[in-house]
Amino acid sequence: MAHGTAHQANACYFQLQTVAQNMGATNVHIATVEGYPTIEEIVPLLKRNNYTILNLIPFMLVCGDHGRNDMASDEEDSWKSILEGEGFKVNCILKGLGEIKGFQQLYVKLLEKIINN
Repeated sequence: MAHGTAHQANACYFQLQTVAQNMGATNVHIATVEGYPTIEEIVPLLKRNNYTILNLIPFMLVCGDHGRNDMASDEEDSWKSILEGEGFKVNCILKGLGEIKGFQQLYVKLLEKIINN
């Protein structure tokens, strides 16, 4: 789950997905809360790939409101509920990127580079 935007910068999610898939992560699919594609727009792709179990992860620094409510809640319009309604088993990973060691190290390296230049 990426945030998304109506701004042209939303295209970065397609680029990121392409890079991930070119690196072998062919089961990575990005949808956005407030941009394109939405979760409803990627459901046909998920079905074509014959997935039965989905792991939803917020592609955000923190797992805040979007992760806990829009993605993982039991409300009928949450991504979890939408996907379960489509027949998928859904696991929600309520961890932002900032909680993942590899991303923490990446952020520190980038900050050091910025500070030292």
